[in-house]
Amino acid sequence: TLLPRTVIFCYVLLQMNMQDRTSPNQEFYSLSGVASRLGLSRMTIYRYVVSKKLPAYKFGRHYRVKKDDLEAFISRYKV
Repeated sequence: TLLPRTVIFCYVLLQMNMQDRTSPNQEFYSLSGVASRLGLSRMTIYRYVVSKKLPAYKFGRHYRVKKDDLEAFISRYKV
């Protein structure tokens, strides 16, 4: 039988939560937080995410960027 989406979604969130416990230094930023840190607009950061230049995770309607991914993005596009 097929499991309802909500059960699968809860299982995925639980697995992600367990992974977070193994690496407590893992931080996530909202697109607004990334924008303020870089001095850019939220829409510019959104475009980077959509074009896959900046890796992000989508939780419902909200994107989150891992601290490590943001630091890699900054060093990759540093002039």
